[in-house]
Amino acid sequence: MDNFTNTFNIISGVCSIISLFIGIFVANKVTKIYNSNKIGDIKDIEQNSEGSNSPNIISGRDTHK
Repeated sequence: MDNFTNTFNIISGVCSIISLFIGIFVANKVTKIYNSNKIGDIKDIEQNSEGSNSPNIISGRDTHK
């Protein structure tokens, strides 16, 4: 029984370390995607006009009557 317990502890420890590395890898990818989607920092998009003066009016939005 002691041999089984030691083997189980080794396997669970290895799985825990692998899970930690996977979590760090995924967190790194999510951070890169989040930072690449920031407006103004990466893409340098600015909108100086507002409302009906905006060049990108979408029907039903940003229009005041």
